Amino acid sequence: MLGDSFRYQEALADPDKRLLLNKYYKLLGLFMDNIESDHVSPFGIHGISRVGLTYRRKPGDWYGPQAICNVLHEINKVRKPLPNFSMVVCNDGNVFLDKIQKKIQKGNSVFVVIPVRLGLNTTELEYLDCLKQVFSFESSCGIAGG
Repeated sequence: MLGDSFRYQEALADPDKRLLLNKYYKLLGLFMDNIESDHVSPFGIHGISRVGLTYRRKPGDWYGPQAICNVLHEINKVRKPLPNFSMVVCNDGNVFLDKIQKKIQKGNSVFVVIPVRLGLNTTELEYLDCLKQVFSFESSCGIAGG
């Protein structure tokens, strides 16, 4: 939607990048707290809580990596808040390239998430080298934790 070269401060300073800035604000709006409308902010806490109920998660419950990824995937699948955007959740760490390639061939941008717990209370040292490598990928969006 924005591309990996998008930088907020540059977009503010450059009138030619106003369209990108508007897309950025729309993207942020998808995650805002909005109790009245899941359509406006489907990925906000209220939207997550509503869909979480179908996964037997009550408001206030902890969502593990797999649970939150599956809830976000369901929201994206049902609400389709962004055109030509899909998610693939690689449960149990299994990445199926054919599934991802199918979505790409349909003209979709694909957000691949691999829910995994990297340690009980701290990140296990054996994962650090692999994580550093993942962060170096041009298409990496980073890591989410809680």
